[in-house]
Amino acid sequence: MNKNITKLKATRKIIEKDLVKCLNKFGSNLCYLKSRWNDEKEYEDFEQYKKQFKLIFEKFNFKVEHCDKKFHIVLIHKVGDWCTDVQVKSSEFSYGFSKLVTKTLH
Repeated sequence: MNKNITKLKATRKIIEKDLVKCLNKFGSNLCYLKSRWNDEKEYEDFEQYKKQFKLIFEKFNFKVEHCDKKFHIVLIHKVGDWCTDVQVKSSEFSYGFSKLVTKTLH
């Protein structure tokens, strides 16, 4: 059991390190996109924003599982184990982690 907890902590540390690198490099871009969406949502296609999210996060080993027009983005890192929730606000971010649980269907 201790090995599993140690592994989970290690993978979460890797994921958070990549997320912080991503937000440091592209955080301003994400905030800009949020501001732009708020101003232009009647005219622009949100699918274009999703493409930008994917391009940004894949550079840091994340797959975008979900994103919505409130700029809530759900990510899965290539190391697995954790789901990462990012909320882009006008000039800041919040993020958190949830343990991924795999259920076998019968």
